Amino acid sequence: MKYCYLLTLFVFFGCSKEYTILESIDGLILSSNETTRIINQTTTLRLVKNNGEDVTDATTFYVNGVAIPANTFTKSEVGIYLVEAKYTGVAAENTVEVTYHDGSLIAFKSNVMVEDYTGVWCGNCPRVVVALEQASQQLGANEDQLIKVAIHRSSSNPTDASYDPYNFDASAFEPNGGYPKAYINRKTRWTPLEYNNLGMVVTQTQINKRLGLKLKTETINNVIKLTVDGLFSTNFNQLSLVVYQLESGFVYDQINYTTFYNGEDIIQNFVHDHVLRNILTNSNGDAISNSTTGTEFSREFSIPVNTITNTQNAEFVAFIIDNAGNVLNARAIKVNQTQNYQFL
Repeated sequence: MKYCYLLTLFVFFGCSKEYTILESIDGLILSSNETTRIINQTTTLRLVKNNGEDVTDATTFYVNGVAIPANTFTKSEVGIYLVEAKYTGVAAENTVEVTYHDGSLIAFKSNVMVEDYTGVWCGNCPRVVVALEQASQQLGANEDQLIKVAIHRSSSNPTDASYDPYNFDASAFEPNGGYPKAYINRKTRWTPLEYNNLGMVVTQTQINKRLGLKLKTETINNVIKLTVDGLFSTNFNQLSLVVYQLESGFVYDQINYTTFYNGEDIIQNFVHDHVLRNILTNSNGDAISNSTTGTEFSREFSIPVNTITNTQNAEFVAFIIDNAGNVLNARAIKVNQTQNYQFL
């Protein structure tokens, strides 16, 4: 019995010296920041386990079968490049194809911006709000392609009959004429009565564009950081970027001469949305230095949180104009969101 006991201990401890606990690798997911790139743009790769653990730094990535030294790469020739990845010798569950091209084949969705010059004192102005709502309904699932900007006028003096608590000085770019007046992409007057001419707005969303925008907002230490990126797929000249800061949810009585809203003379506690509060660039735009095919630009803006009444109602609109002031494309975003380009 004693001998058997010693033999059992020997077998037990002998096995333990050679026993190694291997890491369990349960699914590896490969991704890239973009799958369509213009030649000489950088592609960034990432590898994540099913449990969410990021193992990018310990991963070897391969492009067309050749290992690359980091998790980024660029290509100067047009083509489709196959990306693979291995972590501790285990291959990712998927591969990724990244297409590099010269930029001339890219098209973007068209977003239409309507600037509604209005006022709480303006009795006919509610009709434009209604028309914008109807245009949104026509667009349905694509209503985010309609960007609304309410530019309140005319006086900041509480004793004036035309007092508006949200009055914004738009004299640098406001067209002449009375109120209400709504402009499509800054230069085209939306023909009154606007609700009878919804096609003027809706059809603008059905045009393929050769420049696109993507925005990102994040809150860092009581400051909202806004990043505006733009990409061109043909040659442009003399373009400028304009960025608006808007806010919704302002409650203030609205004078009403229309039959809308039950024909009430004063619409009490009317909610004013998309109200222009600040322009983060020059009102007529900051020049974009290079807008040739395949060029991408990036601008950053910092907005203190304490300058906004309610960050949940804040909104930022970026748009690119030509040298005549026409809006070529636009994009809107709320706080703490990230967008991609609207490729077609």
